[in-house]
Amino acid sequence: MNVIQKSEAIKTGLRKGFQDGSSKMAKRKCYGYEVSSDGEQEINPDEAKVVN
Repeated sequence: MNVIQKSEAIKTGLRKGFQDGSSKMAKRKCYGYEVSSDGEQEINPDEAKVVN
């Protein structure tokens, strides 16, 4: 496997993990945001003041 093939394999794996929800990166808490009841990210006003 050459460098380009390896890079493509890594990108494919990352995309698949985000799409099927198995990626730990996709579940990571982002400062300034909360997860709403429908699973979408929404701004946390108190934390957002620090981020801006």
